[in-house]
Amino acid sequence: MKRWIFAFAILFAAAFAFGCTEQETKGPPSGPGYMLEISSNRIIEGGILNIKLTLSNPYETDMDVSSAELIGFDTGRFKPDAVRYEGSDIGVLEPGQSFPVIWTIEAPGTLTTDTETFNPKAKICFDMEQSYFFDIALLPRTGVQTAGEMPVLTKGSSYGPVSINPGSGLSQIYTGTADKAAKGSIVFDNAGIGKITTIYSMSMNVPESIYLDNTISGSGLRYSQAEGCEDSKCINNVCKIESSACSRLEKEIEIQNGVTVTAGIGVKDIADGTLTEAISLRTSGDISYGYCYNIDFGTVTVHKPG
Repeated sequence: MKRWIFAFAILFAAAFAFGCTEQETKGPPSGPGYMLEISSNRIIEGGILNIKLTLSNPYETDMDVSSAELIGFDTGRFKPDAVRYEGSDIGVLEPGQSFPVIWTIEAPGTLTTDTETFNPKAKICFDMEQSYFFDIALLPRTGVQTAGEMPVLTKGSSYGPVSINPGSGLSQIYTGTADKAAKGSIVFDNAGIGKITTIYSMSMNVPESIYLDNTISGSGLRYSQAEGCEDSKCINNVCKIESSACSRLEKEIEIQNGVTVTAGIGVKDIADGTLTEAISLRTSGDISYGYCYNIDFGTVTVHKPG
C-alpha cells in the first residue's frame, strides 16, 4: 500500500512598525517546501523501500543546493543505492522551481527480532544570498525640532530562511560627526526550520553623499560572534567583510541561530548651512550563507514474513 505524505513547511509572519520617523516593511521568511512520497512505512526483511522527495524553492532568491543526504538508517545493515537525481544534479533552484530526488533502499535481509524500526530523514543543504536595505535620516547639525520635519524611513529584506533586521541604531545621523563613526547593528536571525551552517560574506553600501570613511575608528563591519577576523574591506562607499578568516564563524554551533554585525558609518564633514533640512538616504547590502534542514520521513518498520 502506497502512502503519500504532503508536507509544506511555510512560515508566515509580517511586521509593520510605525512611528513618527520610521516605518518598517518586513516580509515573511518562508520555510523550505517539499513533497514526499514513500512507498510504505512497513517493509519485509530484504525488501525495497522507494523514497521520492520533490524539493521546491519558496524564497525570493536562488537556492544553490549542495547536497541531499539520506540519514537515520543503520548504513551497515541497509543497502542504499547511490542517490539518483532525475535529469542532472540538483544545483540551483530558482524561486518557484522544483526538483525530484529519488532513493532506493534495500532493508536488512535477516532480522534478529520480529521487527525493527527506523526513523529516516533527508538532510538538505544549500547556499543562499539575501538582500536588505534601510533608510538613514541625515540631519542638520542643529537638529530637527518637530516630528513633522522628519522623513519617513523604511527598512526591509528579501524573503528567506534568515530574518534580517537592518540598521538598528543607525536611523539618524547628524552632520558634523566626521571625527567619529555612527554605530549600529544588523541582525541576522534564523527564522527557518533548519540551521545556519556558515557565513560567507556580508556587504553594506553607504550613500556616496555621506561616504563611508574607513579611516575613522569604528567604521566598517564586524561580526560580534567572530574571532580572528580580518578587518572589513571598504572601497569608496562599499564595505564588505569576508568570513574565511573568522575562526568561530566556521563552526556551525556558533552561528546556527544567527549572527549580529556591528556597522560603523564614518560621515564626511558637511559644513554648517549646507544641509538645511533632514533628508532620507538609502543603505543596502546582502549576506551570503549556507543553510541545512532535515525532513523527517516518519517511522519505518522492517518485519519478518507473515
